[in-house]
Amino acid sequence: MARDRANLDALGMKAISMIDCTKSDDEWDYIGVESWPSMEALEQREWFEKKELQISRYVVYRVHWGVEQSFEEYGQA
Repeated sequence: MARDRANLDALGMKAISMIDCTKSDDEWDYIGVESWPSMEALEQREWFEKKELQISRYVVYRVHWGVEQSFEEYGQA
């Protein structure tokens, strides 16, 4: 876990939100929203997860990419 955290910090990942779904969802234990500084950082993280941590041996996960949007003007005329 220490190597995992060190890699996340080195690549500049910022955790926006982590939601515990264990009481309401049979499929997912947690849902997280993260912010990354670049696509290169994401590619480096993907390599680290696959080659170094071999995460897929231990957990099932799904990644959805999106672009940060502001809700500052949401609902305003």
